Amino acid sequence: MAHRTNVIGLEILVPRLADALTFFVDALGFDLAYRGPARDVSGEAAVLDGGTIAVTLLEPAESGPGLLSDRTPRVTQLVFGAAGESVLALAERMQSAGVATREHSDGRVFVPPDVAAGILGFEVALMFGPVEP
Repeated sequence: MAHRTNVIGLEILVPRLADALTFFVDALGFDLAYRGPARDVSGEAAVLDGGTIAVTLLEPAESGPGLLSDRTPRVTQLVFGAAGESVLALAERMQSAGVATREHSDGRVFVPPDVAAGILGFEVALMFGPVEP
């Protein structure tokens, strides 16, 4: 039997944790599992329950001990599956929260990098697609 590695977590460095939490919790409906001091670096962290993946948002302190030498916010793209609702319904929820979205010709919806930069502090594509049963 072949072994397969699954993505079970993702960490995103953000400049303003509160702004990122507003988007992930209020607009997208993630459950907040933890918010408090970061474990391995100076700063504050929040862990979100994303179903099959845990998303960690990390706002590092400007300086301090820990494993993190580069504190630049970063990630290139986050891909989300819309489960239990249509991608268009999810897009409507995001638009109601003031987040601009664009539809892709194949039915996916995305938040453009410049819009995501206003949420996370850096340009990243946020792509939303259906979860196949």
